[in-house]
Amino acid sequence: MYTTHSNYYFSAYLKAGDFIALDMTKDGSWDHCAFIVSSDNYLTNGYYDYLVAQHTSDYLAWATDDTNSWETYDGNSTYAVIRP
Repeated sequence: MYTTHSNYYFSAYLKAGDFIALDMTKDGSWDHCAFIVSSDNYLTNGYYDYLVAQHTSDYLAWATDDTNSWETYDGNSTYAVIRP
């Protein structure tokens, strides 16, 4: 498992097929999980865009899309990548 507090490093590590998790309060407990469908190799808003599928808000959206908020936790949370 790869973990970081930086959305930039998190996004740079991602590839299609990864499971991702978010510890929103850095308390060691994972609060949310999702799946990476695709990732890009160009910087957008200071990170590499990634396509997330998740059930909480029932969407498939790029991180830069307004319906997605994964990037808003940058520096304040712990991101994880679980590669099967």
